[in-house]
Amino acid sequence: MGTQLSDIQNKLKNELSNLQDTVPTPSGSRITVSGQTFVLPGGETSAKPLSVIILGWRWINRYYKNAYNANQIESPECYAIGTKPDDLAPMGGDDQQHTECKTCPINQFGSNGRGKACRNSVRIALVSGDLKSGVVFLDVPPTSIASFRDLIYKFGAAGTHPLTAVTTIALDKSVTYPKFIFSAEALHECNLEKLDDLRKESEALFSGLNFDYN
Repeated sequence: MGTQLSDIQNKLKNELSNLQDTVPTPSGSRITVSGQTFVLPGGETSAKPLSVIILGWRWINRYYKNAYNANQIESPECYAIGTKPDDLAPMGGDDQQHTECKTCPINQFGSNGRGKACRNSVRIALVSGDLKSGVVFLDVPPTSIASFRDLIYKFGAAGTHPLTAVTTIALDKSVTYPKFIFSAEALHECNLEKLDDLRKESEALFSGLNFDYN
């Protein structure tokens, strides 16, 4: 009995050493959405708009064979990550669907009902407008990409870099699904040196981003 117990303990010890490999590697703190509220990294919730400074972003396309299951994290069959949406191409997954995302059949409207079989999103790296938070991430859902594009276009047209402005991200209360409304506030008195350090931190986190969970 003693030998059997020792064997079990050693087995559990070995499993414990590999336990972290069975879940996705954290890539910075995340802000999520539940209903009509933001869920902040510490678990507290807020229905108020976020006041943030955008450090950077990545366009992400993901194709999943199975329907979403909150109790079972699965790797996408195919995914792409990049800074320019028109240049995205598969970089991971066990069943890459095409040579590029732009012309991929499953990334066209109508490939899943009226929508796309491939999920398009944007992951934003941000910091609170008062610079008191660390780097956090927020995923922009497909329904909000147009608003995010408009924000970036307006920054460009105004000759304003996102690092030098405070952006407000609000939840659209007129719909029942998560939809963000982006708007830019007045220029802030920014600490560019600190913001540049935070941006470098976010870029390092982005460089390790992948969805190979299995």
